[in-house]
Amino acid sequence: MAASQTSTSTSPRVPVGWRLLIWAAHLLAALLVGLLWSVLLSVLYLLIVGIVFGWKNRARILGSGQRQRLKFTSEGKYAVGIAIGVGIAAINTGNNLLYLFLGMILSLIVISGVLSEMTLRGLRVERHLPLRIFAGQAFLTTIRIRNSKQKLPSFSVQIEDLSDGLNRTKKCFFLKVRASRSQETSYRAEFARRGQYDFREIHLVTRFPFSFFVKRRIIASHATATVYPRIHPITEVMDANENSGDAHALAKKGLGRDFFGLREYQPGDDARDIHWARSAGRQEEIIREYAIDGAPTTSIGLNTMVSAPLTDQQELLTDSFDRCVDYAASLVVHFADQGHDVEFYTPDGHWTVSAQGRGLDALLRALAVIEFQTTQDGSAVSWSWRPDIVVSHENGTQFLPAHNVAHVITP
Repeated sequence: MAASQTSTSTSPRVPVGWRLLIWAAHLLAALLVGLLWSVLLSVLYLLIVGIVFGWKNRARILGSGQRQRLKFTSEGKYAVGIAIGVGIAAINTGNNLLYLFLGMILSLIVISGVLSEMTLRGLRVERHLPLRIFAGQAFLTTIRIRNSKQKLPSFSVQIEDLSDGLNRTKKCFFLKVRASRSQETSYRAEFARRGQYDFREIHLVTRFPFSFFVKRRIIASHATATVYPRIHPITEVMDANENSGDAHALAKKGLGRDFFGLREYQPGDDARDIHWARSAGRQEEIIREYAIDGAPTTSIGLNTMVSAPLTDQQELLTDSFDRCVDYAASLVVHFADQGHDVEFYTPDGHWTVSAQGRGLDALLRALAVIEFQTTQDGSAVSWSWRPDIVVSHENGTQFLPAHNVAHVITP
């Protein structure tokens, strides 16, 4: 399973130096207006420029498929309240000192918006998920951030990663990201149960520079994490096998050299395998079967058929079935670690896992999303294969396999 990676960008590269020059020109123009005419006109000029810049920036962000939110902090509310109070007092009294103070407060608000916008601009974010994620086991997700601006660093950037299966938003914080540099960190997370979970979006958040407001840029960042079943240590099965003659190590039919058994001839069988002495005695053609060479083979079955659940028992039934899936996956991992080839069966599926681990990821991905099937009459289900171990739900339908079943386990 390849690591999931999502790369997003807040904006294309822009000439930041020109924007600083433009804003410096606007501030100089506002200063000249205040000196030549009135401070009130200077304040109105800054407000109009700020509103126009805000609307243009909002249109650019919406055009790139991103969203942006702005929320005032308590400090920002105080600053706006003070500006309103000073503005009313300046208009009533005509005191130039109050106008100057009002212009200073409004300038700080405008500068805060400009610097926070520059902080979020030009940032690229990548999310790296681990190769394997198991339910109930903590894992690390790596977040890499790159500042594509040529000269300006970004300060005080918080990244929030949202996923359906996590009980809260995961956060990473970067104090300073230098220009044309990358940084990375990891956050710890854990999924409670198996399944597939979507990572929907990444939030870039900053309070820089004066913490007047929280600027949040929302970027669509889709990735899917497949969470494997829980893996538990297995000891009871080995003890039971020791008492029952090591049933899981029985020889299996295959293409080896050791004799396994006899059966009737079927079209397509190799004529060289005909047992002529037995065929002459029974007046029909009998074929030799051979055991698999190399590692012993264990067959494990998972009974997914359950009686139709009541509506109020749906959650309990799901939890109980998850325990069956977890135990079945644990058995597969256990026997593969012990050097066994594993044949895994469900009523409508078959997977093979070698002693070297080939095929294990394919089986675990299937078990991550497998669901139980209900039957209305609770009739028995008959399978033709011969399992060594069967994992069955406590509310499962009657299990009718072929002979030589070593264990039927209800976790």
